[in-house]
Order: sequence, then C-alpha cells, then structure tokens
Amino acid sequence: MSIPKEVILDLLPVYLAGEASPATRAWLEQYLARDPELAERVRQQRAESFDHASLPPVPPELELRALRRTRRVMTQLRWLFGLAMGFSAIALSIEISFRPVKIRLLLLDYPAQVGACLAVGAVCWTAYFLLRRRLRTTRI
Repeated sequence: MSIPKEVILDLLPVYLAGEASPATRAWLEQYLARDPELAERVRQQRAESFDHASLPPVPPELELRALRRTRRVMTQLRWLFGLAMGFSAIALSIEISFRPVKIRLLLLDYPAQVGACLAVGAVCWTAYFLLRRRLRTTRI
C-alpha cells in the first residue's frame, strides 16, 4: 500500500513536535530513510526549531500570582465602571413635574451635593480609563 506524500507532510509537524506515537515515529523514520530529500528537509526544520529554543516553563506560583492579580485588576475595573456610572447618573438626574410641566436638572437646585457627585464621577471615569489604557496590549 502506497501512502501519498501529502499524508507524510501532514504528519511531520506532529513528528517534529515529539507528539507522535512510537509506532508513527518508527514508521516515519523508516519512510525518511527511503526519501533522502524529505529527510534533509526534516533535519533543517529540526535545526531551526533548536535555534528558536522554547522558554523554560513558568512556575505554578507565578501563574497563580498572575491569575490573582488579573482577577483583582478586573474587579477594580468593574467597580470603577459601576461607581462612575452611578455618580454620573446622580449628577445628571432631572426632576420632572407635570403641573406645570417642567423638566429641571437637579444640579441647578442642589449645586453643592450634585456637583460633588459629578466630581466623584469624573474621578472614577478618569481612573477607569487610565486603568484600561494600562491594560491595553500593543499591536504588532
């Protein structure tokens, strides 16, 4: 039974990554012994992969610290967004009366209290966007 070269080429990445089963690895090595052109190509790819050595594995403690930090930052982001929305809504709230019909901003009636809410909302929005900017990844 003859196996098409495309099938062999499909198996090469698995073989080069070291994830092929022992039977597949032995079969591919026999095939490469019969095909010197493909064997040379595999040797070149192996040499290139050693040039780009993989990074050492990350210790589990470091991964756990990174996960906790990410959760903490995401919680801060949610809280800042919620507080900014809440204080902004309070600052921009209106009073509606139907006799006589009028719509009035509460900021005009209670400038100190609503102004303080507006200031806190602005601080929360600023902190929110600064945190989002810090978390943004650079595009290549």
